[in-house]
Amino acid sequence: MTLKEFDQYFADLCVEEADLLRRKGQEYSGPEDRHSNFKRLGVELKLRPEVILWIYLKKHLDSITSYIRGEYTGIEPIRGRIMDARNYLALLGALIEDGK
Repeated sequence: MTLKEFDQYFADLCVEEADLLRRKGQEYSGPEDRHSNFKRLGVELKLRPEVILWIYLKKHLDSITSYIRGEYTGIEPIRGRIMDARNYLALLGALIEDGK
């Protein structure tokens, strides 16, 4: 992949991720607090919201690891798992920033 091709791939990926983040965010957390689903489950399980977020992220990282090992049997294309993982990292960064 050339540098120009990578730049285009990355730009396309970012656009797709932003759309995915918006759509799933509305479904999971509602309009008020982007992290409310992590916070609600954290209260229920007596865990910090960052721990809940990490558990969700780890599911996607496990799928990516499985793909790298050549064992991936998921129905979702690996690109979707990569986008989800990147979005969870962005959510984690925002959660940490929000807690400062």
